[in-house]
Order: sequence, then structure tokens, then C-alpha cells
Amino acid sequence: MDRELAYCINKVGCKGLMMRPNVKILDCVKLIHKVIPELSETKGEINSKAVPSLKHVILTSGDPGKSYQLPRGMHSYAELVRKGANSKQDERQTRQSQMDGDTPLAIFFTSGTTGQPKAATLTNYNMYGETL
Repeated sequence: MDRELAYCINKVGCKGLMMRPNVKILDCVKLIHKVIPELSETKGEINSKAVPSLKHVILTSGDPGKSYQLPRGMHSYAELVRKGANSKQDERQTRQSQMDGDTPLAIFFTSGTTGQPKAATLTNYNMYGETL
């Protein structure tokens, strides 16, 4: 599974990865450490040979009721939102109005059961329609 993850990150040149600590029984933190063993030694941007484009891993809270300690080298989604909440609302609205509806927002991959995983890209418009 770690080989497929590295393939997907490299295929799209992913700079940031937002992930949960786990998905059902899959330990996503352990998986990302297999792909980027130097992650726990990272301060600031990631510098990985396996996934050179990836610079940041953002960890969401995961399952409700469970608490997770933020592993070294990762950013907390909740903390980033908290910091962003202090920004001026007019600045946020200005940036939001400059967003292009055709800009890719999310890339989903197939499981790759018959070969390499295939990507499906969703744009801002695909996800949010005319609300931008």
C-alpha cells in the first residue's frame, strides 16, 4: 500500500497531503511514515527522496471521541483553522473571489487492482458549484 501511496503523490506532484490518523483499521500515520521515514525528523517543510514534491502533511482529528497526539513533522488541521480564523474576513473574501472554478481541488485514486491507480480530479466548481 505504501508503494501505491508514493506513486499517487508523485503522479500529481502533490505538495500537501491532508489525512486522517486512521481509516477503519488502517493506521494512516504508520503508512505515511513508511513512505517518508524522515518525517519525524522534519522541521518545517518535508524533504523526502521518495516523494520530493510533498512538503506538508496535515492531520485531521480522526474519529470522534478519540484523541491523537500530533506526530512530529505533521501539521494539525484544527490548529491551522484556528490560526486562519484570526485573518481579516475581507482578505478571506478577496482571496475567495479570485479562485478559479476550474482549479483542481481534490484528486481521488482508484485502488489500482488491475494496474497502477488511476486519478479522477475534481475542481472547485465540481465540489461547490456556483457558490464561489
